[in-house]
Amino acid sequence: VAVDDMMGNDSTSGQQNIVVRDLTLQGPDVPRIVDKGHGLRLENIDKAYVINVEVNDVPMDGIYIGYKNKDGGPKGASNVRVTGCKVNRSQRQQIGLIMGNNVVIDNCTIDGTNKHGAIIYAGIDLEPDDAGTPVMNSYVVGNTISNVNIGIALNGANGESRNPATVHDNKV
Repeated sequence: VAVDDMMGNDSTSGQQNIVVRDLTLQGPDVPRIVDKGHGLRLENIDKAYVINVEVNDVPMDGIYIGYKNKDGGPKGASNVRVTGCKVNRSQRQQIGLIMGNNVVIDNCTIDGTNKHGAIIYAGIDLEPDDAGTPVMNSYVVGNTISNVNIGIALNGANGESRNPATVHDNKV
């Protein structure tokens, strides 16, 4: 399985009770030419922990939490905690949350130093694609973020935020 598809899964029911810990993912450290190459991608998943994972030099998002279209609709991530992780030099978002419910991102260290001329968008990006992929009950707490255009981005679907996140005690 490719690293980009490591936690993305194609089953209808998704995966549950997943723990990924004490892992380093080293990307190719080359300029992004296509929209592929997330470090760790979590989709269609429930009750997952990502603990002390380090992601370096990937072409897209270091850690991507999103969805897969299954049975006519998107299946996102729920009850996920990303804690104590280090994400360095990803060429898009360092951590992106596109569809999730009850997602906690805490005590992570993020360095978006630009090595290939790409615009490093956000350290942590909470950005649903549209009203059908909501971000709900999210917590961004105690993270340290440096060398990015935007430290923490809270974007609503179509410019409208229906589900605010709790954000506190972060250093940007």
